[in-house]
Amino acid sequence: MFVRGARAPFGVALAAWCGLGALGCGAGTVTRLIDGVPTEGRFIHPAAYAAFGVAAAAEARGDDAEAARYYAAALQIDDASPELWTRLGAVRCRAASD
Repeated sequence: MFVRGARAPFGVALAAWCGLGALGCGAGTVTRLIDGVPTEGRFIHPAAYAAFGVAAAAEARGDDAEAARYYAAALQIDDASPELWTRLGAVRCRAASD
């Protein structure tokens, strides 16, 4: 859960992840454990992942305008993500129908 004013730890974590990416940890494919099963997948930039998290939290609390801004910001970093495009489309459609 995101709380306004409590983003300092988030910023520290993001900086650490970006630092790892600069050291060469973060290109190509990665292996993740999903339900205990190793699964190959594409690398997701930490900043895109962080923006997605903020957007998802905004969407969950009904703030579609903020969600759209953060999904769009994540797409500036990772425009190959079908999940980002889908979520951005969903919040824009919901906003247009209101």
